Amino acid sequence: MRRQRRAAPGSRLAHALAVGLLAATALTASAGPGIAQDRSVVIEDMHAVYQVRPDGDVEVEERYRVRFNGEWNGLERVVSLRPPPGYAFDEPIGFRLGSTTNAQGEARRNEIRQDGRYIRRIRVYVPDASDRTANVVIRYTLSDVLGFFAADEGRSLPAMDEFYTAEAATA
Repeated sequence: MRRQRRAAPGSRLAHALAVGLLAATALTASAGPGIAQDRSVVIEDMHAVYQVRPDGDVEVEERYRVRFNGEWNGLERVVSLRPPPGYAFDEPIGFRLGSTTNAQGEARRNEIRQDGRYIRRIRVYVPDASDRTANVVIRYTLSDVLGFFAADEGRSLPAMDEFYTAEAATA
């Protein structure tokens, strides 16, 4: 049985949708000692789709077009599962990685690391990530992301649901 989460008055949907802001960093390739490199990573395009399922879970698909200048191992996506300020519960939002692929759907090796209670680091390895552009697709599911305002909370608005997503975090 899924517990009911209640959002405190004053919570803002805009804060919750901050996941649209990119928090991805590149994984560094090991370079030999003394080798100077001109390296950078440019996120040329990012697109995210959120689908709310009937059970309240949210399926997320993020598509990145990344330009790797110099040698890299891939991309790291940092996801914060901390509920927004004022939320009635302090438990992490549920997270389940679905897949990591390229644009054609070919699987890409990944690692998930937990950094504290609320942070998940998704490392996606990109073959030959050196001086080229690559596409990375990350699919995951968030659970317990719907807050509910009851009509009797002293608000002038009727009862309503409000959607919260994992907030983007910087590395």
